[in-house]
Amino acid sequence: MKRLYVLLMAALILSASSISISAQEKGTLRFHYSLGLLSLPDYLGAVIVGLGSIDTSEGVSSHSFLPLANLNAGLEYHFNEKVSLGATLSLSGSSAWTTIDANGEINRKIAGFYPSLCVSSTTRYFKHNLFSMYGHWGVGASFYMISQYFRTETPPSSFNVAVTPAGNIYPLCFSWGRKAGFNLECGWGSKGFVNIGGYLNI
Repeated sequence: MKRLYVLLMAALILSASSISISAQEKGTLRFHYSLGLLSLPDYLGAVIVGLGSIDTSEGVSSHSFLPLANLNAGLEYHFNEKVSLGATLSLSGSSAWTTIDANGEINRKIAGFYPSLCVSSTTRYFKHNLFSMYGHWGVGASFYMISQYFRTETPPSSFNVAVTPAGNIYPLCFSWGRKAGFNLECGWGSKGFVNIGGYLNI
């Protein structure tokens, strides 16, 4: 009777472990988010809205705004411990305006909003306990939405949308955690040169 009990318990343990292994093999859906510092769309958008080229002659004041950070969020499906596939959305923008007299009347105002959407993949190089080292890659498009106002022109305002290719190349990335944790990504693309954020398995 004791042998039967032991065999029964062993069978239950083995079946439970096989279920957990198969669940891991099926993969995990992961939500990730980060704050990126100076993304590529920021620079291109700054060129489009004309930051740095505003007339600053006598009697003219100017202002420009280029955010130092942008927001990134996305979903990834992890097929196994090394490979995943998903999508990443990045948001950034900039603005500029010029006043021409002491009353502060605005002659020129341009604002830009630059969302980027990339299909992304992650490849894990190394894992030890909670620490992982991986690479993040993506390809997609940036949408430059530009609103312009020129007081001296007719019509004074306009809205334009331009689409350019976008990409994410982050060969040096680190994460700490299991079902939830923190990550640090270093590279080049629409997410920013350095990304600090986290993730959560759903």
